[in-house]
Amino acid sequence: MPVDRRVFTAEFTLLLERFGREPHALLIQRYFEYVDARLTTEEFTAAARKLFEEARFWPAPVEFLHAAKGDPKQLAGEAWQALIKALKAGRPHDAPPEAIAVLKRSGATFRDLEEASEHRLAQLERAFKAEHEATPAPAQQRLLPGETLALEGPS
Repeated sequence: MPVDRRVFTAEFTLLLERFGREPHALLIQRYFEYVDARLTTEEFTAAARKLFEEARFWPAPVEFLHAAKGDPKQLAGEAWQALIKALKAGRPHDAPPEAIAVLKRSGATFRDLEEASEHRLAQLERAFKAEHEATPAPAQQRLLPGETLALEGPS
């Protein structure tokens, strides 16, 4: 669901005033296009309010995403730790399903993790985190202008 333009205008105006920025039509349009393609109205509102309260400097567009969804690097680290915790407990399939999916997309398996040397485990961790960071959260997976929905995987 796209961001309601009226809500965006109200929240963005408050941010412009808070940071002493002059409104510029092209700047406002670019920010709107960015957040509209990636966040819902509710997510944008929460992010704008968080940035209003916590940001020390004018936020880049991606900071709205981080404020709404969390920092991708931190989320990737947390997902990796959840995998390792489940693996050490002897219950790898108790790991979050999203983390298991990322592990598979990174080309690794739980067996790879179990059998890996310290050096190899570090390589697997880097590959996992890179894949996790590159994978948009579900609300971010909306189509961007000009994109088409692929109903099937590669043939």
